Amino acid sequence: MGQSAPKGDTMALDPAWHGRPPESAAWAIETLHDGRLRMTIRHAPLRGVAPVMLDWWFRNIGGTMHWQGQVVPRYLVWHPRDHIHWALVRPASDGTVGPGAVFRIVEAFQANPRYKVDVQDRVLTLDTTGITLEGRRAGLRFTLLSHRFTDLGGATQYDSVLEVGASAPGVARPINRVVLPRLFAHDMGRAWIAHNIEEVGQFEVFLPALFASADK
Repeated sequence: MGQSAPKGDTMALDPAWHGRPPESAAWAIETLHDGRLRMTIRHAPLRGVAPVMLDWWFRNIGGTMHWQGQVVPRYLVWHPRDHIHWALVRPASDGTVGPGAVFRIVEAFQANPRYKVDVQDRVLTLDTTGITLEGRRAGLRFTLLSHRFTDLGGATQYDSVLEVGASAPGVARPINRVVLPRLFAHDMGRAWIAHNIEEVGQFEVFLPALFASADK
């Protein structure tokens, strides 16, 4: 936290860009028994996108691509308004972008500075069935983000679950009661839901062509 994004990255590749609307997905936000927030999204199917493309994307998210007459970071194309910067902080033990790797993610949900995050998340799982990312604070798991991919034949069902808050037995409730209203309240959760629906829908726009043209 607290680092600045490199000057070469910009917050809004296209400030007027809009992706899928929230009503295109089935979503919910709830408070768990220990005070954590859980946000779930069942996205509309991604037409023309296969799970193998999504696995490749998360392993190659750090590259560049041609977009609207420019060569730009792929991460900015994924959400042209909210994304600011992505970096591989540490590769996996085998040198790849896979389980064990650490991502730095900088973005502002709905392009709102109040909803800006600058985090380092560790990849727990990554394959053609999905990706799971974990963020920790003060030695405790604070975020757990899971995206699941299901092959529909010519499309992919993409389901997301984000849990925010300390999950340590015995101390989670008092920690979350104090910390979550300041760091990730319900309004930020709703902003994340809208953001995630927009970026996932964007896969239909650019990923099939990018995957087809990439060296694998």
